[in-house]
Amino acid sequence: MKTISINKFLIDHTRYDSSPIKSPTANNTPIEMPQLRLHERFSEFMQIDEPFKNSNMFKDMFALQPPNRREQIREIRKNFKRKITVKTVAINTKPINENYLPKQDKFKPTLVLDLDSTILFSTQQTSDVKMPNAPETARFNDGLTTSFRAQLYPFLQFCRDNFEVVVWSAGEYDYVQTRMNYCNLADYVDYVLSRNHCKYVNGHYIKDLNRLGRDLKNVVLLDDNFSSCILNVQNCIPVRRYMGQQDDELLQLVIMLRKILEYDCIVRGIETQMDVCRKRMQTCE
Repeated sequence: MKTISINKFLIDHTRYDSSPIKSPTANNTPIEMPQLRLHERFSEFMQIDEPFKNSNMFKDMFALQPPNRREQIREIRKNFKRKITVKTVAINTKPINENYLPKQDKFKPTLVLDLDSTILFSTQQTSDVKMPNAPETARFNDGLTTSFRAQLYPFLQFCRDNFEVVVWSAGEYDYVQTRMNYCNLADYVDYVLSRNHCKYVNGHYIKDLNRLGRDLKNVVLLDDNFSSCILNVQNCIPVRRYMGQQDDELLQLVIMLRKILEYDCIVRGIETQMDVCRKRMQTCE
């Protein structure tokens, strides 16, 4: 007899858990959560729901301008097969097979986390800014000064408790490793991938989530760069770009991730929240 989950019928799609989160670096002091700004998050990225509708974006990226959506999807897929070049490298110095990650011993949904302009920002300019509940700004041997986004520690702790965490950056391997080893940030993640794991297409580094070897219905990608996720837009939650400013973006993401974890699969949660955002936008109009 087939079992049908009724969880999806019991979820209040517009109610969010804003209970305080604790900081592991501040004696577990509770941190008050901000009010979720769902409209601001998704309004600028509404093309994620219908990514091929925005022809200008894909024209610039692929030099294509198909006449309709179906032909556009077909041509973009053909373009990927024709032009993509993939560099195969090692993960943790061990050879990899077809998938980048080994099989999970115990199931957890997978969270793929971008690095630059998502949780940190690097520049050649010197800075001594210190964000709350985050590593101190530091200058590295590569000549770059890196600042870390506010509330990074409690955010990573939340992610580690609820997800299999994969940091995936378009940065070079050495750059990524030095940042992740700083202040033991690597302790919060399960795997680290870098530029060599991306697909390079017409000047863009694309993160193909299919290569992770996970069921994509339970994978979420947090990234500030839309072009990184065009192969799996249904899995992406857009992140406001971090350029060294103090903000509450990571706390906003915790609220959003809490809501998405209530659904029977991650992708359905993202789609539903997009629908909520769309309805609110239509109401405002």
